[in-house]
Amino acid sequence: MSVIALRNTDQETAVTELSASRVDWKRLRRFALYCGLLTVGVSGTAFYMSSGFAGLLLRAEGHVARERVAVASAFEGRVAEVFVRPGDHVEQGQRIAVVKSVATGRSLADLEAERARLMSKIAQLEARQKVILGTLPLAKSNAERAATFLQDLDRAQASGLAVRKSLQEMTSASLSAAEHASGLAAEQDSLSVELDAHRAALERVVAAYDELSATYADGMLYASVSGDVGATVASVGQALSTGNGAVADIFTGKSFVLAYLPDSYMFEISAGQSVAVKVRNEVLNGRIERILPLAQNLPGDLQLPNRVLERGRLVRIALPASNELPIDQRVRVTSCFLTDCRVGLMQAAVQKTRDAIGGLYKAAMSIGTETKGLVERLASAGRSNRTL
Repeated sequence: MSVIALRNTDQETAVTELSASRVDWKRLRRFALYCGLLTVGVSGTAFYMSSGFAGLLLRAEGHVARERVAVASAFEGRVAEVFVRPGDHVEQGQRIAVVKSVATGRSLADLEAERARLMSKIAQLEARQKVILGTLPLAKSNAERAATFLQDLDRAQASGLAVRKSLQEMTSASLSAAEHASGLAAEQDSLSVELDAHRAALERVVAAYDELSATYADGMLYASVSGDVGATVASVGQALSTGNGAVADIFTGKSFVLAYLPDSYMFEISAGQSVAVKVRNEVLNGRIERILPLAQNLPGDLQLPNRVLERGRLVRIALPASNELPIDQRVRVTSCFLTDCRVGLMQAAVQKTRDAIGGLYKAAMSIGTETKGLVERLASAGRSNRTL
């Protein structure tokens, strides 16, 4: 009986120790589970705060854009007429607005007056040049005759046949004739230089007048390209300055997406790669046209809350020609898993799995057919051997 009692006591002790051991293991497992969950939560939060899934799957923010051409006045003025409204489609060369500029009109008037003054001055110089051309030969001939007559008087005086007074008078007349001829020759040279300078100045004034007149074009502004007028159009009476002379914006060409590829993306992309463009509840098939050699911070409206400020490379993405996305529409660019980017990740995985199973089934059927044929050939050969 004592031995049995001891055995019972030992069994109870072992059960108690085992029970205590089980309680410790439960606590340990619970503690490990809590630590694991905490570690996963902290790691997931840090992963989300840093880059999210951008390093594994493409996730780029962007907006829809088109080529923008500004219709602007090159001079200060005031809008007199406007011929378009926001959203209108215009063709190249179509009238957009009329801008009247008092300052430009005054400049044109000043240039016109300067042109008239220069033309009048040139006419005077040319008339004087003609007079000199006509009188200079006579003045030279007169100076030569006076010099010859003075020489004759000098010889006559040496012979005692001339009076000193006559010689003095003739000397003065010869000097005057020579001075007059030299003056006309010098004036002819100066007139040539002055005429050249005035003609060059006239050419510059005429060129400036023509350029300003063509630029002003009576204040008429035309569309330089075909496209759609933007949402902002100047109103009649609005004053335009040199730094703020835009009357309207024309958006031309096809729409495209300008996306910011995050630096945390781990895989390389290339031109021609298909991507999915998500906007609202719609997914479009996009194609990377080119990767721009630019990197900058994302605009404020594209930055996600609770994230560190992101930088990204600029990527230009072509859109389908049939899209009707508005300008500056915010979009998200993601990876494309199939030829049709509208198929999501789960659907793509299901379709890939289905295709793989179908391929395996076809391979199995092919192997089964070949095996069946081999068995039939072996059986036929066996029957032939038994017959023999």
